Amino acid sequence: MPYISLMKLVFKTSSALSGGILFLSIFIFISSVSIAQNAENSDSTVSTYLHIKGDWIGSGKWQDSLIGFVLNNIDTSGKSNWKSKEITEFEKDRNGYFVKANIPVYVRNNSSQIWCTSISLRSDNNRLDTIKSKYGGVKLSKIKLILNSTPEGAESFLIPNRVWMAKFANTSWDKDDSEMQKFRVNTSSTNTYAFVDQTVFVVVFKLNDKYKKVIHFTKPASVQQEQPVWIKF
Repeated sequence: MPYISLMKLVFKTSSALSGGILFLSIFIFISSVSIAQNAENSDSTVSTYLHIKGDWIGSGKWQDSLIGFVLNNIDTSGKSNWKSKEITEFEKDRNGYFVKANIPVYVRNNSSQIWCTSISLRSDNNRLDTIKSKYGGVKLSKIKLILNSTPEGAESFLIPNRVWMAKFANTSWDKDDSEMQKFRVNTSSTNTYAFVDQTVFVVVFKLNDKYKKVIHFTKPASVQQEQPVWIKF
């Protein structure tokens, strides 16, 4: 084979190999990014505000003191695939116990309810025992609160209006927001979202130590599943 023809063949073969290697490298890179994003999405959590009904708490000679809850998700095989830490911050109202839980996205995407265990201190003959009681299912609301601000990057807090009036309205909450932290949306800073039940909320936004607030009257999911709340600083 002539030298020039041989060099052309070598060049074409080399170019084809280089193109193949480049394509393979790009494919591996895209695949790794996709896998990382899927892993991040599956591990990420969304702040969920819900009520645990209180009708099940018994009375009688036992003097119970409720100190917390644990939420648990059961998959289709009957096994637990997620369990919350003990939730010790809650507010009692006429609808039960209002709590905030940071629930994995994969749980919310695949479950309409999760299971609940209550933790109580029970007194008998001047002796305190920690008692865990299975409560049953807690419905996960489909109401998605879209929290936007201009500019973006604000923290947001969802506080039931009844709690706001009782604990924050006449205080210097804008000087010290430590008491509001248990109501903070942990999904991310704005623009972000959280899932809520049909509760009237005072929504507080914080950006660079400045605060803005608005009252949101949550509509039923049957009327509007995605409900926007927007504020401008």
